Amino acid sequence: MFEAVEQFIANPGHFLQRNALIPKVNLGALRIEHFTLRPAPDVHCLGTDGSAIPAWEVVLTPPTTVASFQAFWVPY
Repeated sequence: MFEAVEQFIANPGHFLQRNALIPKVNLGALRIEHFTLRPAPDVHCLGTDGSAIPAWEVVLTPPTTVASFQAFWVPY
């Protein structure tokens, strides 16, 4: 899981070409928060070529979590 966060931080565009992100957060207001990624159970996603790609849940996490990143939460 930590590797996925590191890859996402290093190159979000590249990561999103090969992975699917599923938001599991409902904050309701625009603000900066800390998030992490975890495997999304029972979610099956396909890339543009039809091959299976990993699915990750985006979850809110305390700022002290080692494998986290800061991002704007846009509630729409």
